[in-house]
Order: sequence, then structure tokens, then C-alpha cells
Amino acid sequence: MTLDNLIKPLRIDHWVKNLVIFFGYIVALLYLPSFKIDLKIVGLGFFILCISASSNYLINEYFDRYSDKYHPVKKWRYFAKKKSSGFVVLINYFLLVSSSIFLSYLININFLLLNIFFLICGVLYNIKPFRIKDIFILDVILESINNPTRFTMGWFLVIPNLFPPISIIFFLWFVGCFLMTMKRYSEYGFIKQKKVKPELYRFSFKKYNLNNLFNLSLFYCLISFFFFTIFVIKYKIELLIIVPFVCFLYIHIFNISKKKNSIIMKIEKIYQDKIFIIIFILISFMCFVLLKIEIDLLNIFQSQELIRLKYY
Repeated sequence: MTLDNLIKPLRIDHWVKNLVIFFGYIVALLYLPSFKIDLKIVGLGFFILCISASSNYLINEYFDRYSDKYHPVKKWRYFAKKKSSGFVVLINYFLLVSSSIFLSYLININFLLLNIFFLICGVLYNIKPFRIKDIFILDVILESINNPTRFTMGWFLVIPNLFPPISIIFFLWFVGCFLMTMKRYSEYGFIKQKKVKPELYRFSFKKYNLNNLFNLSLFYCLISFFFFTIFVIKYKIELLIIVPFVCFLYIHIFNISKKKNSIIMKIEKIYQDKIFIIIFILISFMCFVLLKIEIDLLNIFQSQELIRLKYY
């Protein structure tokens, strides 16, 4: 097993997903603006999360080695092509996990506990007798919990003794559900086109189909948007102005998911979609501006005077 084949299963190109930890860090700073930014701790937190994610990817590829043979692209993965020693994989996994846990201890106890939770989710998702990856609906729900977990790890770098607002936790969780279901929607159609039974690659596809995958995606989209608006109204009502742009972003994701060889199948490559990036940058810029200003017209709707009026 060459060095290249040792590194590939760690999916370093997927580390872009871990940037969510910076979002958690930034949101925590909004709640605690007096906090002194420590770039070393942020960098360490990001590195720890990347190691943990790579350990999950490693066992994912190893335990998917038989089913990956039925995927038109993933059949070229190292474990799917060649026999590999389970002992070597176990040693590599142990080194990654132990390094991650040790480094987490250097930050704070809640960051450590959340990192252990992140690792446990990887085991539950990939390894029998749990293998949640094979269970209809639960596969998406468990996989998507990585989203709020990454966010909260970033939050704990600033505010280790308090959890972030539940509304943003559920927003990120259901956004993950939406994206993962859209990924399955695109993947299901792609595999069907290749004249392969989808359930041979992903056992949960036995109960999924294009119709219920699309309906579930719409459900997760609406639920995530619901929690997004709750967070915005409670924290900074001016952010309601970005709502149409967020809606457009959801619609764009629906549209690109229908394309042949959709980039959604490789969600970590979403940054290659120009329209997505343009909308994302625009929303980010608008958020930055709206956080700095107050619009009296919008704040009127939160006035207690309006609540009193209904009693007269």
C-alpha cells in the first residue's frame, strides 16, 4: 500500500466541509464581541476536526469496499479495487482518533466531548451491527448531524460553557438533511442511467426512489428555512432582507440536482458552481452590512407596544 493510497481514503479534499467550524466561531463572537480572537486556537480546532473527519472517511471507504464496486465512479477507490489489511486500516484509524482526542483535550472539555460524539457518529453510521447508513431516512438524519456538530465545535472555541441557540442548530441540521437527500436524489438517477440496481451500491436505496427523495428534500428544505427565520427574527430582524436570496439558493440547488452528473453528488465540490458561489458571497456581504445597521421599520414589528394594542 503506497503513501498515495494511504492518503486518498482520508479525503483531504472533503475538508472544505469543516469550514463550518469558522461559521460557529464567528456567530459566537457576535454574542461575545469582547472575546479576544486567537487564530492559533481556531487553526488547531479546524485541524482537529479535519483529523476526526478523515478517520470517519477512512472507515467509510473500508466498510463500503464491496458496495462501492457497484458505483460507476467509486468502484475505482483503492479498497474497492484491491484487498487491504483490516489491521493496517485499524492502526491508521487508531492513530488518527487518538491524535484528535489528545489535541481536543488541549482546548476544553466540551470541545473534547463534542469531538468524541462526532467520532462515535462515524462508527454508528459505517460499522455493523449499527450501520445506520443502510437504514431509510435515519441514514440522512445521522449523517447530517455532522453539520451542527462542526458549527458547535467552532462555538465552543469562544463560549465553551453555553450551547448555541437551538434554532440555528436545527437550521444547520435540516440544511444538512436537505443537501444529503439531494445528493441521494442525484446519485439514484445517475446509477439508474448506468443500468445498475441502486440498492446494490446503497442498501437504503431499496426504500428510496426519485419521488420520495424529492419530496423528502422539499420537506427538509422547508423545515430548515423555518428554523432559519426563527433565528433571524430573534437575533437580528434586519437579516430578513436576505430571505429572498436564501430562497433562490435553495431553488438553485434543486435545479442543479436534476442535472446529469450533478455536482451535488460531490457536495464538497459545490464551490465549483459559479452561481452558487456568487449567491453565497452576496448573502455573506449582505449579512455583514445588515449586522452593522438597524432598520427602524423592521424593529417596529418587534415592539411590545404592538402586543399591548391587541388588548384595546
